[in-house]
Amino acid sequence: MQNISPACARKVIEDCAAYANNIGLSPDPDYKKAKNVFGNINTDECSEEFEFGKDGKPLYVTGPFDTPEKSEKIINKLNKSSGADNFHYVLNIAPFKDEDEKNRI
Repeated sequence: MQNISPACARKVIEDCAAYANNIGLSPDPDYKKAKNVFGNINTDECSEEFEFGKDGKPLYVTGPFDTPEKSEKIINKLNKSSGADNFHYVLNIAPFKDEDEKNRI
């Protein structure tokens, strides 16, 4: 973790959304509302450049609430936009059902 300026915070979020859009993925519908938190902060005040993906390829990591159907949809979009074997992905492991299972090795 590191502290960054508000301009860089806005820039990384907006650059990330643009990157996702370029590979066929849309931001969450709440993104348009949420980005209003930045008000009139100007991204031109940030000289940093941000790199997305892994090893020059898109990277998809399933979120804790991503269903298998959502993951499949995203992977299909990446196949279409980037081509097979031209992206990375990490699928999450189903959570333990109860405390007893969590303690098993």
